[in-house]
This record gives sequence, structure tokens and C-alpha cells, in this order.
Amino acid sequence: MSDSERFVELREKFRREPIANIPVPFAFELEFLEEGSAVVNMRVASGMLVGSVGIVNGGIMDTLANTASVYAAMSVIPSGHTPRMSFSSNNMRKAREGETLQARAAVLDENDNSIIVRFVVANKDLPSDVKAVGQAQYHKPKKS
Repeated sequence: MSDSERFVELREKFRREPIANIPVPFAFELEFLEEGSAVVNMRVASGMLVGSVGIVNGGIMDTLANTASVYAAMSVIPSGHTPRMSFSSNNMRKAREGETLQARAAVLDENDNSIIVRFVVANKDLPSDVKAVGQAQYHKPKKS
């Protein structure tokens, strides 16, 4: 399978992901995908906020980060899925209703068994407004 066929396959797979098909206001958009990196966006809506505090639930930001990270990881393997082994996220700033969050993920390292991805979640309109950083590790499929 060529790189371009793989990216077509992954874009098609993304369109079938549950997280990409939840009715607005909770939908992710795959903005960018190339070998070793992915960018996924999400507009913050009121249903994502924690009670009266008015900030985004951290699990939603983690899901956004994980989604970008797994697509970055899958972009460096010829086929299949890469199950997550570990995930670590440090929330730095609050995300609020109306912001568009952007998760940028890039493969940091890989070996025979795993792929390590680093991610940054920030306000898309103000990239210096970093909301969370972290890394994830994914199983690499065994070669046949």
C-alpha cells in the first residue's frame, strides 16, 4: 500500500469514527494528516463544560489529544490500528465555551514494539494559549 493510499484509508476510517460522527456540538475534525503527524480540531460547546465552573471537562481534551495522537501513530504503519499502551496529559489552562481547540500530534520515536507520540492542545486561534501537553505510547503491529 502506498503512502497516499494509506492516507486515503485513514481519512475514510476517521469519517467512520464515533467521535467524528457525534452530532454537533461534539464533533472532531481531522484538519491535517501526513506521515508522523496529525491535527484534530474541536469547537467547545456548552455540553462539554463542567457544571457551573464553565470549563471543559479534562476527559474531553484528553480524548481530542488521544485522537490526534493515534492518527499520527497510525500514519507510520502500513495498515491496521495501533492500540494505546499509555497516555499522560498535563492540563495547563482552562478551555472555555466558544474556543476551538486544536490537538497537534507528532511521532517522537518508534521501535519494533511501540510508537511514542507527543501532543499539544491549544486554542486554534491563539496557538500560544496552550491548554494541555503530553505524550502517548501505542502498540506497533507485529510484522508478518
